[in-house]
Amino acid sequence: MKKNLLNKYFFFSLLLLIVLIISVLITLNWFSSFMFSISNLLIVIWKIPDSLKFPYKNINILVDIISKSSLAMFTFCVTIWISYMLNFILPKSLQKKDIPIKERVKRGFIKFALLSFIIFLTIIFSVINKDNFSSVTIFTTLFTFICTPQMILRVFSNYKNIEKLEISEGVLRTFDYIKLLYYECLFSWSISIYIFQAQNTETKIEVFAISLFLLMFVTLISQKLIFKFNKQIFSNWIVSVDNKNKYKLIKEKQSRKYKITKKL
Repeated sequence: MKKNLLNKYFFFSLLLLIVLIISVLITLNWFSSFMFSISNLLIVIWKIPDSLKFPYKNINILVDIISKSSLAMFTFCVTIWISYMLNFILPKSLQKKDIPIKERVKRGFIKFALLSFIIFLTIIFSVINKDNFSSVTIFTTLFTFICTPQMILRVFSNYKNIEKLEISEGVLRTFDYIKLLYYECLFSWSISIYIFQAQNTETKIEVFAISLFLLMFVTLISQKLIFKFNKQIFSNWIVSVDNKNKYKLIKEKQSRKYKITKKL
C-alpha cells in the first residue's frame, strides 16, 4: 500500500486496503473460532455441557462483509480497467502519470466525455433488435462522416483551407482509436443480437460487455506483442522519406516536361 501510494496508484491502494481488512477479519474470526473450539474441548473434558459455545457464530456476518467487499473491489477493478482502456485514445501528453492539475482536469473531462458517449451508444443499442438493426447503418455513416479531424476543424475552428493543413500523427491516431472502439461496440452488439439471440436488455448488455471486453483485450494484446516482438512487420507498408521525395521530384519533372511539350 505504501509503495502504491508513493507511486500515486490510489485505486490499487484502496484495493489492497480492502484485501487487508478482509484478511484481518478472516484471521480474527479463525483465531476466535479456534479458541472457542479449545474452550469447548476443555468443557467436554471437564463435563460441563451447558457451557458449550458455538465457535462459528460470526460466520454469517463475515460472509456478508466479504460479499460487500468483493462487490466494492469489483467496482474499483471495473473503474481502473475503463480508465486504463480510455488512456489509449488520449493524446500522448495526457497518458503520463505526473502531469499538472490543469492537464489532469482536462484528461478527466475527456474520459468523462468518452465514457458518456459509450453509455449513450449502449442505451441506443439496448432498444435495437433484429428488426431495426439496419437503422444503425445510418448512424454509422453519420459517425464515420463526422469523426474526422478535418470535419471537426471545419465546423469548430476558424482555420481556412483545411484540406491543405497537415494534421498531427497523434490526433489522427486518436480518431482512429475512436473509430475502432465504435466498430468494436457495433460488432459486439451484433454478436449479442444475431449469434446469441438475446431477447431481454440485461442479457444483451451482458453479452455485449463480454464481447467488447474480449475484442478490446485481443486488440490490446496484439498491439503489445507486435510492438515488442516484431517491429518490422509493417516495414514494407511504409515509403521512406527519401523515396517519397524522389517520387515527388520525378512527378514534378514529368509535369514540367509535359507543360513544355504542350507549349511547343
